[in-house]
Amino acid sequence: MNYYRVLSVIFLIIIVSSLAGCMSGEDDGTNTDTQAPTTVAPTTSAPTTAAPTSTEPPTTAPSTTSAPPMVHNECSKGYINFDEGNGRYYPCDSPDDPIEIWQTDILMTEGPVLVDYERAYLFQSNYGDYEVKCYNVHTGEEYWTINTPFMSLNDVILKDGKLYIFQLDQPILHCYDAEDGTLLWSSQNIMALYPEKYDIDLINMSYSNGKILALMLPFEDVADWGGSIMCCFNGATGQLIWNFMSENDIRSYPAIGNGNAYYSVYYHDTFYGYSENTAQGFIGVNIGNGDIVLNSLREEYSYNSRDLVFSNGCIYALVERLDYRPYDDTNWDHYYSNMYLMCFSTSGDILWEEQLADQTWGNIIIGNDRIYLSRNDKITCFDQSTHEELWSRQWDRTIDISRNDGSLLTKDKLIIFFSSMGTTPQVVAINMDNGEDIWTLDLEGMQISTAAAFYENLMLVATDLGHLYCFG
Repeated sequence: MNYYRVLSVIFLIIIVSSLAGCMSGEDDGTNTDTQAPTTVAPTTSAPTTAAPTSTEPPTTAPSTTSAPPMVHNECSKGYINFDEGNGRYYPCDSPDDPIEIWQTDILMTEGPVLVDYERAYLFQSNYGDYEVKCYNVHTGEEYWTINTPFMSLNDVILKDGKLYIFQLDQPILHCYDAEDGTLLWSSQNIMALYPEKYDIDLINMSYSNGKILALMLPFEDVADWGGSIMCCFNGATGQLIWNFMSENDIRSYPAIGNGNAYYSVYYHDTFYGYSENTAQGFIGVNIGNGDIVLNSLREEYSYNSRDLVFSNGCIYALVERLDYRPYDDTNWDHYYSNMYLMCFSTSGDILWEEQLADQTWGNIIIGNDRIYLSRNDKITCFDQSTHEELWSRQWDRTIDISRNDGSLLTKDKLIIFFSSMGTTPQVVAINMDNGEDIWTLDLEGMQISTAAAFYENLMLVATDLGHLYCFG
């Protein structure tokens, strides 16, 4: 009997000792003390308006063990609103014979892929929810995911270690820490500055020297809109630096240079004499204080909300002009429309112009002392110094020429995109000196989302309901 009691006591001692060892947290080779970083925004940098209650913290804790330090890389181009001149130019190398490094499945994209700090940021809608995902740009490893409020994600900015996202249902700018997805601050609601307006929507957003420029469209009611609102925010704190409202329609992206932002504009109360059309021109806005420093209005010049480009101290524009033709044996006196590539000084003077054979052009691309004009089936190349035409090439399929999806120029290639609905999405690199094909990539998914992003010698492309690809 005593023998069995002794065995029972020994057995209990062994069990208790084992439990005590498990509870003591002895090192088993795993760091059990690592915690996800806090997602509470610093109160010292928050402006007067609190973040919307729908903003949620990261849904996946950031990987603090594998994520590299946040170090800016000069060879990173996340999106064309990073290019202050608006020339759609990435001044670094791109893949010569691209091979797939990694890919990951994605849903519907809601903005461009942004890259820097050895990270790639993807914006997508997940059946009604809006997400930002952060990946290792070299391997595709996912670091974190956050949910955001209903966002206007066509324009998002990655700069100075921060992600800037504008809310769609309320005109509020949000700033997130690009390292871990923490909400840092939210700006004041711009509706509070214009309470007489029914609604205010974002048109576009750009970055310059620590400042965020937001161009917005005011509504008088649900079906009545017009004019423009422009705001400039401090990128570090979200404080509003300046703002103004104009009765004129400013619709283009800015070409930024010399501390100014240049936009094409429709003048509501001014009309041309011959055609009686609404007058058009371009303006320059001082980014520091919001003053209008240039107002260029010429009779019968039409810009049709096309983007301007600032390069080498000059402003480039595609201009449709009514030219006068005097009477001759075959024609009566009349005006006729011609398309021009024009170069202006920052005071609005015409430095030179080249008449174009075709009337329809989409955008201007400038870099490597070349000017490329693109439309939906054709690209023409000019020498920037002499403005002499060097080559022209036409395709039998549709080139993407919208602001978001248009061609991009790298240090040694022109990258163009084909993604018409119902066709295989393609990325094609052509020789910038003669227009000949260098390589072609066929992608899976629906349409290509907002062109491509570059990091060192890597190129990232996303397709809706397809993949986020990384080629090198």
